[in-house]
Amino acid sequence: KISIPELYQVRRLIEPEDARLAASRVTPEYEKRLKDALNAERTPGPTVSEEVDRKTTVHYILAEMCGNRFLEALVSSVMRLTKRVVEAVEPDTQKLHPAGLHDATVQAVLAGDADRAAREMEKHAVAFGKNLMEMEDEYHRKKSRTG
Repeated sequence: KISIPELYQVRRLIEPEDARLAASRVTPEYEKRLKDALNAERTPGPTVSEEVDRKTTVHYILAEMCGNRFLEALVSSVMRLTKRVVEAVEPDTQKLHPAGLHDATVQAVLAGDADRAAREMEKHAVAFGKNLMEMEDEYHRKKSRTG
């Protein structure tokens, strides 16, 4: 079993580098896909699963953009694990990952600013990780009261 703190630690390690590399590989097609993904995040999904899919699309695009297939596979694996964890704790997805959480990272990537992209992705990973750990704690508290 992989714990949420372990998942958080790995995301903080690999995602900033992924964003850093992606910033050097921006094309008009990637720019459009990233902007479309950001827009899709602003519309809540009808299910937790679909909501997670919308909120992870940016990560999959950045992983593809980075140009390193091994890093892309790592990010994809981490995103799949994240989805499983989120679905298990049944969180308020708007509180867990509010719309706009990817905006600063994507802006930095599209500007070609690799260092800022890495810093912004680090901030994102920290904010999301803290939210996820809080959601997990809340889930376990509720579960212990009801069951």
